[in-house]
Amino acid sequence: MIDIVRILDEYGIDHTPIVRGWVNTRCPYCGDRSNHGGFTVSGSVFNCWKCGRHNIEYTLRRILDVSSDSLQDIIERYQTRSSLLNTQNRRKASKESIKLPGGRLEKVHQRYLFNRGFDPFYLEKKYKLQGTGPVGDWKFRIIIPIFYKGNLVSFQGRSILDNNSISRYKTLEVEDSVISAKDVLFNIDSCISNKIVITEGPFDAMRLGDGVACTLGTEMTTQQIELIAYRFSKAIFLFDPETKAQHRAEKQGSDLAALGLEVDIADLELDHDPGDLTEDEVIYVRKELKLS
Repeated sequence: MIDIVRILDEYGIDHTPIVRGWVNTRCPYCGDRSNHGGFTVSGSVFNCWKCGRHNIEYTLRRILDVSSDSLQDIIERYQTRSSLLNTQNRRKASKESIKLPGGRLEKVHQRYLFNRGFDPFYLEKKYKLQGTGPVGDWKFRIIIPIFYKGNLVSFQGRSILDNNSISRYKTLEVEDSVISAKDVLFNIDSCISNKIVITEGPFDAMRLGDGVACTLGTEMTTQQIELIAYRFSKAIFLFDPETKAQHRAEKQGSDLAALGLEVDIADLELDHDPGDLTEDEVIYVRKELKLS
């Protein structure tokens, strides 16, 4: 947490008194003149009552008119004690290299992929998938490597068992990674134009192919948002059609739009997840998104 009131006071930003845990000031996004923008007193949330919620760090950068590096210095200076302790204890990727568990895909892995409509031999070759056996921490999973700039930095494992007692997806711990999986995007190396299509899961991205990356869930981290903003000028969200996922896409899109990106939320009128598209639908979607 940060002392948001102290920051606003010391930087001369006009604001209202604290009311029910919120302090209001002008929203920097919508031409606000009446203090519609609200910070929680902990500095963890910014919400404009006119244009919605925005990323806290980008909002502070705009209100204070400072660079990203300067903002990090400000955040460190104005951290509360509990926040400082959390920062000191934050998990960090520390490995110089990692080794994938498992080996070549066996029949059980191939069968799982085939039943989902994938070509297992193509995926194994293109995305370097591996399979694990019946023992170990990663047992009965398809291992999905995560590369960044050609280097293996982390991985995720997808269970091939129909077992609700274990998580479908398991990601390598941050400390055991070269770069945390949530600091990059799966398949980002294939996105070589100024546009990126963003999906939730790795099989969504693998279904659609080059130019499509995934965030490993609907929640995007600040690091992922900054990476996208640095590398691309346009982002298209293709999340699952469920209402909750679409709301998350809108929220993440708002954060990217605040950084100057052109953002679209794809509405292709499909009633199933991108990972379940047929081959004909893949051709249609790639054409609609101008990926080929």
